[in-house]
Amino acid sequence: MNILKRNLLFVLSLALVFSCGGNSNSEGTKEQVSNYKLEIVDSVQVDALAQYMIIADVHKKTGELLAIQSSPPKLWILSPQGEIKSVWEKQGDGPDEIGQYLLSAEFYGNDIAMMGMMRLKVFNRDFELVKDMKPHYNQGGMIYMGFNHLIEFGTQGAEQLVTFFGGPQTDIPALNKEYYDEYNIVDVVNPNSELSLGEGTKSGFLPIGKLESDSRYKNNRAYYFMKPEFDVKESKLFYALKDDTTVFVRSLPQGELERSYTIPFDEFILFEGYSLGKEGIAEQNEPRDWAGKIEKIFHVDDKELLIYTSGIKLSKVQELDPESSDFREKTKRVNYTKHLIINDGKRLNLDLRLPEKVSSFDMADDFGFIWAHQDLSLLEEEPDLITFYKLKIVPDEN
Repeated sequence: MNILKRNLLFVLSLALVFSCGGNSNSEGTKEQVSNYKLEIVDSVQVDALAQYMIIADVHKKTGELLAIQSSPPKLWILSPQGEIKSVWEKQGDGPDEIGQYLLSAEFYGNDIAMMGMMRLKVFNRDFELVKDMKPHYNQGGMIYMGFNHLIEFGTQGAEQLVTFFGGPQTDIPALNKEYYDEYNIVDVVNPNSELSLGEGTKSGFLPIGKLESDSRYKNNRAYYFMKPEFDVKESKLFYALKDDTTVFVRSLPQGELERSYTIPFDEFILFEGYSLGKEGIAEQNEPRDWAGKIEKIFHVDDKELLIYTSGIKLSKVQELDPESSDFREKTKRVNYTKHLIINDGKRLNLDLRLPEKVSSFDMADDFGFIWAHQDLSLLEEEPDLITFYKLKIVPDEN
């Protein structure tokens, strides 16, 4: 069967420019004592035909799994053991459809919420339309597929959603200084009520999470396609921008800042932006360091799990010979994916490498498990079943 394509998370860009690069920034805590590690404790296998299936949500009471495929849109409700209970598969603009792409999905109360391109719909378990909502602002410039950008919070009967559609609620382009004054991290959505956000405009999408006054993104430089990596647990938003060095925690639904801390990276090449205005567009073609990137952040119990790459200095990139046939493999060996286990800003793990067999991560559930994909590059042939690993943060006895 044609399952689990090896090209993992992918992003479809609607814009013409992309950002990369940076300068070195080491803010590690080399003297920290480590006593925790990330460990595979279980696995779930799914017998399904999918281009690339991700675990979008785990029901906080039943343990049911909500799995999705972005394109063509497809959704599975699975038992905790991975057995298929029901399937939804539609593509179009009808009342019971979500459009061309299914970007994310979430159990929402007794229903299911699905996110498409600038579209949010709520369906019942029979996939009949309950609510149809559309943001009042324009497309942010990027479409992110295969990411957990729709997360529920709140108590039974008063649930709300945190969403990220690809950009902030502003029409100002990122090459202007004013963009960073209007920037917001995510939107909070209450499908059960609509908020008035201006005369003649009704929308249930409340922008939260402005950049702080001392944010490094307010340094008169341009940062294209700023993307938050975030998680939501117990009505709190945990996030970091993908090329930043700070984790923020905000209360929901209003988004008040509760605390923040500097990420204890071992090393992290910092992207310091482009010139404002049209000059910055041309600068993207200039050779520069490969910036470090945060790939995921999860809040599990009283800790954060951060998945990232440190980046590569330009001199090292040139040494690896970009024209060579195995350049990609060489850069992956140098700029391999790492993880941090953090409590109160302190790093708790000595080994930064991911556990063997794991390739990428989807989400952290309310039972303390982190859901990850099997690394197919370690297998001699493509398997018939899709395997997801369940990992836990456990004490390191070594």
